[in-house]
Amino acid sequence: MADDQGIFYSDVLVPLFFNTLNNERPDDIYQMPDPNTVPVRVPFLNGGLFDRDALDEKASLLTFTQALFTIQRRPTCQTNAASSTS
Repeated sequence: MADDQGIFYSDVLVPLFFNTLNNERPDDIYQMPDPNTVPVRVPFLNGGLFDRDALDEKASLLTFTQALFTIQRRPTCQTNAASSTS
């Protein structure tokens, strides 16, 4: 599976876009690149949106860290219940 070394695009997104979303599969089942994950259902999107072209070949040189695609949670504010009662 992609680590945080800038290969998230090539290891995760490229297979998802060009080998999954643009191909019909039985029951829309897709196995993520990480063999430790369970297969998931990903729909086939017809219409050419995920057909590979010359620009996509150049984009394969792009590197994005996985951290760019990770949800950052904000710390929650805890209030003192005793101070809220008057």
